[in-house]
Amino acid sequence: MQRNVLLRIGVMGPKLKCPKPDPWIWRTGSPSPLISCHRRAPRTSIMLSVIASPLVGLDAATVYVGHLWSGATLRRHDRPAMGPWQLLAIAFAAQGAISFVELGVPVLAPYIKDGFGLSAFAVGIVVTSLNVGRFIGSVPAGQVADRIGERLVLVASGLGLTVFAALAAGAGYGLLLLALALAGIFSGAATPAGSKLVLVAFPRERRGLPMGIRQAAIPLGALAASIALPLMADAWGWRLTLAIAAAIPLVGTAAAIAARTPTNVPTSAAARRGTLAEIARNRKITYAGIWALLFVGGQYALLTYLALYLEDDLGFSRTAAFTLLAVSNASGFVGRLAWGWLSDRFFDSRRRPGLIAVTVAGVLSAALLGAAPVHGAIVMASAGAALGGFCLIGWQGLWVTMVSELAPEGSSATAVGFALLFTNAGIVIWPPLLGLTADLTGSFRWSWVLLGTALLLSLWPLDAIRRVGPREAWVREDGTPGELSES
Repeated sequence: MQRNVLLRIGVMGPKLKCPKPDPWIWRTGSPSPLISCHRRAPRTSIMLSVIASPLVGLDAATVYVGHLWSGATLRRHDRPAMGPWQLLAIAFAAQGAISFVELGVPVLAPYIKDGFGLSAFAVGIVVTSLNVGRFIGSVPAGQVADRIGERLVLVASGLGLTVFAALAAGAGYGLLLLALALAGIFSGAATPAGSKLVLVAFPRERRGLPMGIRQAAIPLGALAASIALPLMADAWGWRLTLAIAAAIPLVGTAAAIAARTPTNVPTSAAARRGTLAEIARNRKITYAGIWALLFVGGQYALLTYLALYLEDDLGFSRTAAFTLLAVSNASGFVGRLAWGWLSDRFFDSRRRPGLIAVTVAGVLSAALLGAAPVHGAIVMASAGAALGGFCLIGWQGLWVTMVSELAPEGSSATAVGFALLFTNAGIVIWPPLLGLTADLTGSFRWSWVLLGTALLLSLWPLDAIRRVGPREAWVREDGTPGELSES
């Protein structure tokens, strides 16, 4: 049953510059919010009328906040939009600052393990708790970004992560898991919002490299964390280290506040043609999600267990183990740039062939790490860590680009949020599963065997994407087929 909500708010200020015709009307579909803005000096009146579904609360709140945030009442048109590379720099800074904390938690895993006296399985639960929040928050974050704009979502992401990561630093084991889960809800919002910011700034034929650059902020943040956090934890302990790291996302928040986008009006969703239900029926996006669910285990195997494996099974010193973890993250940074450039340069802006190459390289890296001998393991372990970083960490930019391009027009953030359900489910499953395998077998070697098997299986959904025809991929609610790009 529909409800009507009427909200009238007087705003003191200068004459409002509304685009012609006046009043300015924003529509996003039906049922949907409707905002009308009337010019009146010296007092501006804003009429907000909402014809809503049972989700009227979410729609009304996001629309109204987005309307104020967009700057419509603050002479938005007086400031020109930033260029695409400037927007990319802001998206990069926001993601890198968030990833420093998000991927710093696995780096601190050995210290948390020692501090609480945990098993490998319990350490995996710590890492998983952060990603439970990501699982919960990814779709709502994408929907909000499509409705009211990417900038507000990036700001909220940094603020929320800072608050809950700081709370986690002083918590016991149970409250630590809860605080990290709440932090994950906010950190997971950065990917759909940041990817949409890049998507709207660059044309398809030049999008692979910029999207790879944005995603490269993730391993760069992890690289910085893998270098800085162990040194800080050795000196001050993991709790103070995590509390200090929690302030880093504020850098990304400041960058997002400064952004001026061409679609900075909440009507960035005005052209939205695909609902969440339609995206869920897009079989290509679903298969892309299944691939990520299987493949993401490799990324978190490196981030969570590589240092522990090198130290416990192969006899590396902690310094040497963290050095190879840093090498892996550095290689992942290079990989995110390289895979996007390769897809634009050699694959005619098609993303699936690149993901096939990523998968094959990932299987090889798992084999190198699992087969490394106890004595003289430095060569194979180094090769496995470097190759693993290049593919197992370097894959995400290419994947996010493909999902964004398969989405209905105007719904890229929602599509990425939906696909991240699969990724975050994999992140929830894989760390404790790999840790439990090591606990049961007494060695992380079998964890690498399990991972390599899953990577081989992930070739199936990539082949399934090729076999899905355009008319089989997704249909709109009215039964008409949606348009798809070639993957």
